[in-house]
Amino acid sequence: ALLPTEIALVPGFDVDHASVAAWKAPTAGIYAINATFRQLDWGQGGAAVKTTSGSVNWSAIFPNQNAPAASFLQPVAMTAGESLYLIGNWGVGHNNMYDAIGLTATVTAVPGKGLVKGKITDGVSGTPIEGATVQTPDGSVSTTSDSSGNYLLLLDQGAQTLKVSKDGYTLQQRGVTVIEGEAITENFALSVAITGIAGTIKTSS
Repeated sequence: ALLPTEIALVPGFDVDHASVAAWKAPTAGIYAINATFRQLDWGQGGAAVKTTSGSVNWSAIFPNQNAPAASFLQPVAMTAGESLYLIGNWGVGHNNMYDAIGLTATVTAVPGKGLVKGKITDGVSGTPIEGATVQTPDGSVSTTSDSSGNYLLLLDQGAQTLKVSKDGYTLQQRGVTVIEGEAITENFALSVAITGIAGTIKTSS
């Protein structure tokens, strides 16, 4: 299949008012998925993007026809022949499914790069840390962790260094090896920064 590929979602009229667009990766690699869903009909709607492996499981809900469009833009590591599904439903479907019917999507191959993903947590409590900055030393590639502590970076293949920082925590730096066309996992447990010790020193006379 030639890339970039445009994927069309045609409204369907099955029992769940659903329609599905599927695309298969011709070779293993990193693919940039850019999809925009719109609610085109009355009632509630939403959107879903999924992959066979479960590496992507994204959804959005539209409360009504006037709701703004929802966009999914993310690099994804896919194996050869793995399927990407873009799902649309409208109205209140069975099993409380809420999906939309309007879709514009493109898939573009991203050669020479790989993904680094993982979770940022508190090193003592294990609680996910939201808003931690994960970046290369020069800051040219950067992202922040979400409410679950998860992050995702698209980097050039080869040796890379990641810096993780968050106010109140000690900065961490780690070397990673990025593999072209694959996703690797690097988790970080941050230590609370020690800012100083307050107290009074008494001497005996």
